[in-house]
Amino acid sequence: MSTTSPLLEPVIRQRSIALLQELCAISSPSGDRAGVEAMARRIAAIVGEFGLQATIVEEDDSDGERQPVLVARPGVHRHRIPVQGLAG
Repeated sequence: MSTTSPLLEPVIRQRSIALLQELCAISSPSGDRAGVEAMARRIAAIVGEFGLQATIVEEDDSDGERQPVLVARPGVHRHRIPVQGLAG
């Protein structure tokens, strides 16, 4: 199986793989407040790089326990988010 993708430039592919590995290394099982919050903070930083305003709010889970929830909204767009290759 080929490890190259005709849709991604090599640098983008390498950065994407590194980011995926980083995210997978964050232990964040459901109910683990500290882990879920760590994942939310990291993803908030990532989407912030693309101009989204990200905040972490607290909501009750199905057991009534407070859990962090990431909310992202449009903000100041510093970079365009590429969507090529996602449709068709």
